[in-house]
Amino acid sequence: MKFLGNKGQGAMEYLMTYGWAILVVMIVGIVMWQLGIFNPGSATAMNMQGFGAVKPQLAACGLGADGAFQCAFLNAAGTPITITQVKTKLEGQELSQTVGGGAVSPNQHLVVTDAIAGLPTAGKNPGDSFSLAIEVTYEIDLGGEPVVRKSSGKVTGPLE
Repeated sequence: MKFLGNKGQGAMEYLMTYGWAILVVMIVGIVMWQLGIFNPGSATAMNMQGFGAVKPQLAACGLGADGAFQCAFLNAAGTPITITQVKTKLEGQELSQTVGGGAVSPNQHLVVTDAIAGLPTAGKNPGDSFSLAIEVTYEIDLGGEPVVRKSSGKVTGPLE
């Protein structure tokens, strides 16, 4: 019987050793996936994350290889708003532009054309991927009082 006990202990040591090794490999794989290591080198289509009541319309957004950003923003707030500022952040450099254009009705667009130029795209070619953080500041009328709100998120895609 002593002989069978040693086999059981050996089997348990084998399972524990390989179990821990598999667990470590899984954790490393998940961390690498979360860091974006497995993402392809260039984006094939525009994509967005985040945003609230004011959303970019991806078909009308673009970042040129010259660093100029243009975009159309949709008012999805359900009430008229006034977009006052658009901030962008690319590779640590933040640029902002005051936007004029009056009130934007619900489900209508405000097009920001060449409002923000000079984003750091040096050394990149058209088709290279970018990830641009955007923050839109707008005013909404609540009970006769203007209230400042923000809608922010990230737009990724290929340079134009």
